[in-house]
Amino acid sequence: MKANVGAIRLWIGSWILIGLLVASLNGYALLALIDDPLAGYSAGARQVDREIMQFRRFVAEKKEKKRSDMDQLAKRYANTPDPVPASRKVASQRVAPEPTVSLPTVAGILTRRAIDGTLQRVALLNGSVFSVGDQVDGLTVKAISPGGVLLSRGKKSWFIKSPATPYSLTVQ
Repeated sequence: MKANVGAIRLWIGSWILIGLLVASLNGYALLALIDDPLAGYSAGARQVDREIMQFRRFVAEKKEKKRSDMDQLAKRYANTPDPVPASRKVASQRVAPEPTVSLPTVAGILTRRAIDGTLQRVALLNGSVFSVGDQVDGLTVKAISPGGVLLSRGKKSWFIKSPATPYSLTVQ
């Protein structure tokens, strides 16, 4: 009987060793699989990648051209001559030059849905959060839309466009 118990223990021990050997070989094969570099792109994937890069360059060139066209247009209309010559103006029509207004920088617009279901928007102006009716640098925030912020002082108003965002969570 003692001989049978020893043989059974030897048999069980050998199966345990074989199981450990198989598990370690599988673990080594898994690590080797994880560490292998991925195969290179196929010819079709490389072609698609080239076309995407070409499209991105095309879009960037169009944006730059549009930006330069807008800059030229702004320069052209910024220096428009007065339609009434100064010699024809009477003294009462001459108006003192208005002080220049320093407009804040819009960093972004945040839209959220309130508990009652209405949409609420806040604007990030000069690093601070403002909502409709707030004052920023002596200007009143009149309206906030996804396109920008409407500011006013007295009877004058200015619309500052919001920056283009590469990523946005929109509320439907």
